[in-house]
Amino acid sequence: MARSTSTDTRYLEKKDGKYRVVVSVPRGLHAEFSTKLKHPLHTDSLAVANQLKWQVVAELKARLSGALKRGGRDPLAREALNIAALRSRAQTHEDRANIKDGISVRLDQILGSPVSVEHLPSGVEEAVHDPERVRQAKAYADLAYGKAIPLAHHHPEYLKGLTVKPRTRADDERALRYLEDWCSQNRVPPTLHAINRKVAMLLISTES
Repeated sequence: MARSTSTDTRYLEKKDGKYRVVVSVPRGLHAEFSTKLKHPLHTDSLAVANQLKWQVVAELKARLSGALKRGGRDPLAREALNIAALRSRAQTHEDRANIKDGISVRLDQILGSPVSVEHLPSGVEEAVHDPERVRQAKAYADLAYGKAIPLAHHHPEYLKGLTVKPRTRADDERALRYLEDWCSQNRVPPTLHAINRKVAMLLISTES
């Protein structure tokens, strides 16, 4: 049963008479973000806060998701990257076919059961899956098939070759984290393939 906007306080708390969004941070990210992420909504109306909160919740969760991926703690991303490595080493058509079948099975598991069925004008019924699961499946497929490489994937090797002061190295790592957070907040995939001229201009315009 849907909750009334006049009583629903999920992801909300009141501070100095105004509501703000509060999202719990996974334990593995406490050192980076503390225990909670908070964002003010600048309204004292619970009904209004409930209308505004969902986009903010999605953005904060995307930020945390990006941080988990950056730290290599996203099991799906790790798994997909391992499969991509296996594909690159496959020697026979049979090996490649087996890997492809494995990816297909995994994608079905990620998508899960349909949430509804759409009746197309042609009379065909098409399964509709949860949008977040669809996004996860696409991200998994892109990584597994080598169509996307995480921004930080080659960064450890790059750092090994640097001969700079610790402060300069820290600045480099901080810049990468900033770019990944910006991608999460602006719904840009945090991958090397996604950073094109258009995205770069968007980044410049939002920071100028």
